[in-house]
Amino acid sequence: QMCRESLHVRDLSVIVTALARVQCADQAAMSRFTDYAVQTLPEATPLELARLMHACMSVSCVVHDFFSACVIQTRERALSMDPKGLSAAAFAFGQCFEVAEVAHLRYIRQIFRGLRVASVASMPMFTPREIVSLLRTYARWQIT
Repeated sequence: QMCRESLHVRDLSVIVTALARVQCADQAAMSRFTDYAVQTLPEATPLELARLMHACMSVSCVVHDFFSACVIQTRERALSMDPKGLSAAAFAFGQCFEVAEVAHLRYIRQIFRGLRVASVASMPMFTPREIVSLLRTYARWQIT
C-alpha cells in the first residue's frame, strides 16, 4: 500500500522503470503511480516525463489523463528549451515508439508536434550538428 506522500516524477520514473523491467507492474499499480506523478508534473523535465511515459507504455498502461497532462507539460517546457535539450527530448520521446501500442501513439505524436513547433521557433539558435541530431531522431522513428 502506497502512502500519500508525493514523490517527484524523477523518482517515480525510476521506480516504474524498475518494476516494468522485472515485469512486476500491473495496470492498477501503474495507474496509482501516474496519479502520484501528476502532483509534481509541473516540476518535471521533458526527459523525466519521457522516461515515465516509456515505462508506462512498456507495461501497456494507458492512463489518458496522465498522458494528456504530459503532452501539455512537454509542449510548455519545449518552448523554453535550448536546441540541445530539444534534441535530447526528441530522442527520449522517440524511444517511446519502441514500446507504444496504438492507444499511445496519439500522445507521442502530439508531443512531437510541440517539439517541432519549438524547434522551428528556435531554429536560428541551432548549430548544424544539432539540426542533424534532431533530423536523425525524426528519421529514425519515421516521425512526420
